[in-house]
Amino acid sequence: MKRTFMSEIQSISEHPKNQTNKSHSKERGKNQKVFLILIILVGIAFLSLANALVITGALNTFNLTKTSYAPGELLQGTMNISLRDELIDSIVKTSLINFQTKLIDFLNNTDLVAGKDYICNPASCGSFYDVRGTPEKIKTIMSKIVGPMVVGKNLEIKPQALTFNVSAAETSSLIFTSSPVKIDLLNDGTIDWMYLDASDSFAAKLYSPCYTEVNATRDFLIDANGFCQKINLPESSKFKINALVRKTGTAEGNLYVSLYDKEADYASDWCDMPEPTSTTYSEISCIADFTSTGDGEYYVCIKDTESDYAYKIKGETTDEKISKEACPGGYRGLPQDASSDKADVAISVNAAYIAPFTKTLVFNSEEFDKTHSGTLREYLQDYISNKYGNDCITNKCIIPINITSKISIRISNLDIAYCSGSLCETTEYMYDVVTSNAKIKMNYTMLPIQAANLSAPKTPANYTARVFIGDKEIGTAEITVEKVPIVVAITPKIIPAATPTIIIALVNSTFNVTKFEWTFGDDSSETTTSNTVSHTYTSTGTFKISVKVTDIRDKSSTSYFTVIAGSPKDMINSSITQKTKQVDDFVSTLNSYPDWEIPIIKQVAGIDGIKATINTAKTSFSTATTEEEYLQIMSTLSSLSIPVTISAVSTTSEFEYPVDPNKVDPDLVSKAGAGSYDPEKTDEVRNAIAGWATDNLNIKLQGTVFDIKKEDKTDDYVSVINLKVNPKTSINDSFLIILADYQKTKFADNYNQKNIDGYIAITLKSGNFEFAIPGRIDLSDFDLFISPNFEDLGAGIVIECNDNGICESDLGENYKNCRVDCKPIGIGIFLAIGLIVFVFILYLFLGWWYETKYESYLFKNRQDLANIILFVSNALNRGVDEKEMREKLKKAGWNGEQIEYAINKVKGKKMGMPALRRGIKKKQIELGRR
Repeated sequence: MKRTFMSEIQSISEHPKNQTNKSHSKERGKNQKVFLILIILVGIAFLSLANALVITGALNTFNLTKTSYAPGELLQGTMNISLRDELIDSIVKTSLINFQTKLIDFLNNTDLVAGKDYICNPASCGSFYDVRGTPEKIKTIMSKIVGPMVVGKNLEIKPQALTFNVSAAETSSLIFTSSPVKIDLLNDGTIDWMYLDASDSFAAKLYSPCYTEVNATRDFLIDANGFCQKINLPESSKFKINALVRKTGTAEGNLYVSLYDKEADYASDWCDMPEPTSTTYSEISCIADFTSTGDGEYYVCIKDTESDYAYKIKGETTDEKISKEACPGGYRGLPQDASSDKADVAISVNAAYIAPFTKTLVFNSEEFDKTHSGTLREYLQDYISNKYGNDCITNKCIIPINITSKISIRISNLDIAYCSGSLCETTEYMYDVVTSNAKIKMNYTMLPIQAANLSAPKTPANYTARVFIGDKEIGTAEITVEKVPIVVAITPKIIPAATPTIIIALVNSTFNVTKFEWTFGDDSSETTTSNTVSHTYTSTGTFKISVKVTDIRDKSSTSYFTVIAGSPKDMINSSITQKTKQVDDFVSTLNSYPDWEIPIIKQVAGIDGIKATINTAKTSFSTATTEEEYLQIMSTLSSLSIPVTISAVSTTSEFEYPVDPNKVDPDLVSKAGAGSYDPEKTDEVRNAIAGWATDNLNIKLQGTVFDIKKEDKTDDYVSVINLKVNPKTSINDSFLIILADYQKTKFADNYNQKNIDGYIAITLKSGNFEFAIPGRIDLSDFDLFISPNFEDLGAGIVIECNDNGICESDLGENYKNCRVDCKPIGIGIFLAIGLIVFVFILYLFLGWWYETKYESYLFKNRQDLANIILFVSNALNRGVDEKEMREKLKKAGWNGEQIEYAINKVKGKKMGMPALRRGIKKKQIELGRR
């Protein structure tokens, strides 16, 4: 029988030889028990240490299930990783290309569950606040987050809630163009208070970006309906409103202007304008008290409350608006009932500068309530409940106050009142508050690499793939990217459930694809020979589709996509929200790019078109009633390819650009203003231009290509080019011709560029020019050249008129380059004959009109003609003086033309065209004199 260690000890203690040492044995037994307990404790400690070593991630591994990939194909395999206090926004990436994923997104793309498979600190996996330094009652700061810390469970904020004072730490007489002090309570991105006391000084005028003074050639009549103009207003609480207006006649009106917020709610008192006194345009102004937080467009409106059409305002409605985004920015009517008539009018505003900050602000519930619908107490109570679960013992419950300031600010007299159970207290101390990201702990877990969306490069070659989480390398593997077929996208990605749907795979391949193997993520699969398949999802949900394609060489690749199946009606709203957020996220990434580059990036990415399609879907959804209509809306949304990322994919170092004579076009140079040249010497001119540029200029190019990646794996490109032109010697003005589309090219600045036959022409001596062009431009093959005036190229190039009165076409003379000798007589004669014929036809038409239409034109109502003829006839019969008769008719409201016509008709005179009648009468007088 197997004996235990303890039974052996017991038998020894009971042996007769040991009876005399019994007491010593008992003592030894106690010591052995203690020893065993120590062994157990050491074992537990060892296991804990082993577990702790696992968490360090020292043995993280990375294994690929395949080493040969298609261009851009997702890496396939596993990562066995552990995490110890790893930041949730650590980046999972490879050394291969720019695709990367945040750690938290990587984990969420797997089947792991927070709180079960991994632990976040804090449990919400969001950012949290911590305190630094010593608590103080008074803090002097400039742009910092400070705040109190509360302690207890089931806290109840008292009605007086939070109060503190804000004052300037030092005396200053500075005025500001924007608020010098802003308070964001709870640091949630919402400004809860800002200092906007206005000074008596005003900044420069602000116009709508749609209004162009040089195009303002229209005169619009002002009435009670008014005109409104969208203008971006800065932060201020007082504005001077200006309008360029004039009188139309003797009528008097009453002009008012006002400001409305972006929702077109009435938001300011009407400002009474001084009415203009002249019929020529002059600017009038008045002051309006109105608070703008400087976050976008506002409506500035003008109307006449007493008289319609007593005044006019300058304006424009030109075709040039088409090229401006979101223009025109003005329209007829007030914001609540604006018509569809678009017009930009001459309204501008001057914002008042912000006065020096000299007051002491008491921020409390009353101040908070001025700009919020809920109470400050509710605001703080919800925050502590949602952020900390109302447990401020386990957690540090910190109330952050984000103070943004342009001057040194003093925070004092802080007081927050709250109760925990029956214990009520206040705190008056503040800390410096810092923001920390959540951290993750996770024991070793096997994860699919596909969840990190890590892709192979798009260029076939051999690569070493190094995988990282943050700055920690997980492992390496050798891969080969082959020229194989690849599915770059599938459509649609949002699919109605319980409805057969055609799914299309978009394939990039130079060889014929012979087989498509589909798995739909719902335990079903199908093989087809074409890139389309019909599938029905019997339930709603999110499904992962894989498509394996094989070409005639038996080369294959597998691509993975996520689709959503659901009720079209139920899915539309979420789809619109998702796609709107995707667009907004992409646009927000452009903030780091220069302002002039952003419009062309948005244009190439198709942002405006995508937004328009989403807005159309919103409108259609609001009126849709049938399943077919919902399916059509979903199909439209599914077809949208949203841009995801933008990154620089190639940069060409600066190099000296050689002018190629074959790229020179003398016609473009001539149209740019270089003069005329002999067309028979075109090749000689090209060589002369190229030679001149080589001898006189240093031309250098540098460029960067930006890749806009879309969710369907397609790419768009924008090329940003920097051109430097430096003369080697002193030169006259020359002409830069860039053979790129004028309409599509965006310049960093105004270089006075002109459109010449769709290309770009710039007059220059030297300079740096930066511009962007859609597409991936190879600078080694980019087309541009620079030419001087033709007269600077030497003899034989420029056509010279010999001024001999003979148009010598054999010398290249024509009416364009030698008008002295080659007068366009034939064209002149033709135009003169055409003008005579036109005048004659016009004369005949007017004669016919006066004979047949003139009477009905003067008297719309036949009874009016009868009445005036009867009056004239009676007056003449009674011998009334004709002058007196005319005066009476004018006082009765008849105009001079009607009176003249009636008198002539009563007298029996011929009623032809006035000019014709005067000519006939003059001829008769002359004949009478003879």
